[in-house]
Amino acid sequence: MAQETEASGRPTVTGGRDASEKRLRLEIATLVALTALFGFLSVQSPEGQQWMARVRHLWQERERARAFQRALTNDPPIGIPLERLGLTSSLFVPSRSLPLLVVVFGSCEGCGAQRLREWAEVLGGWETWRKHLRGVLVVQDKERKVREVVARNGWKVTVIADEDGRIGRTLNAFFTPRAYGFEGGKLVWVQREAGMGVTKVLESFLGRIKGEGEAKGLLNAWAAEMREKAWGKMAIAQPKRGDQR
Repeated sequence: MAQETEASGRPTVTGGRDASEKRLRLEIATLVALTALFGFLSVQSPEGQQWMARVRHLWQERERARAFQRALTNDPPIGIPLERLGLTSSLFVPSRSLPLLVVVFGSCEGCGAQRLREWAEVLGGWETWRKHLRGVLVVQDKERKVREVVARNGWKVTVIADEDGRIGRTLNAFFTPRAYGFEGGKLVWVQREAGMGVTKVLESFLGRIKGEGEAKGLLNAWAAEMREKAWGKMAIAQPKRGDQR
């Protein structure tokens, strides 16, 4: 056994300390190897694969949420005038001092087509909204195709073709459809949540400019208009009492 001599002249034993350190390193290496083996075998089992799939899903969701928040930082600032956004066309100017709601879409085809149709019918087909706000739909597609779609469906709302995507980039429409609210020629509201339906967008925008109470009143007026239209059709379809056999 190796010996060393201290300054006092007494011998010290180092072999035992070296052996303890070697055993400790060996135990740590064994633990790491067993942990890796356990993890490998766990992943190969159905339960382990399900657990790993959940971990990947949570990680992907977190990364998407972070990317979404980063993209929101590129939004135009609230209060910016239409002129500074380059949206000086008369198509964007609110008429009769009405607030303006701009909704940006992708192409006329694909999964966004149904949402485009829904917005066009809501903003152009109901008196409630024609009286209280002006709507402009921006479609990132060819102008010829947009005109054909509008004419074929007979939509009574302003639809603009954004062929080069300039309007979408200016408004930071990194998801579609995305809505932007203007009042007095200035941006006052931006949709910051993807997947909002028509009713939720209208309620949020109108609540911002008119207050929650008046916004709900307009939504109730719209619901009443829809009920009246539906009941009128039902009444026409039913035979009169005197015509029944």
